[in-house]
Amino acid sequence: MEAAVNNVSDTALWVATFRAPEGQRADAAFDDPLAALLAGERGRAIASAFSRQENVGLGMVVRTSAIDRLIYEALSDGSTPF
Repeated sequence: MEAAVNNVSDTALWVATFRAPEGQRADAAFDDPLAALLAGERGRAIASAFSRQENVGLGMVVRTSAIDRLIYEALSDGSTPF
């Protein structure tokens, strides 16, 4: 299976691969119970093609947490971040 990122949907699968294990941690920043299902074999193949996966995974967790917080805050107070 080709591991290159070819389109936006590949990026979603790749990110889901790193989101999936976060919810299993005792100190999880978030829980995404559907991430592993979304990632599938394609997402795992893309992720495994990158070197320094631990660093990439940490970056994804930080990025996801920040974006999720912005969305939550916007929805909570009725404002929009755009």
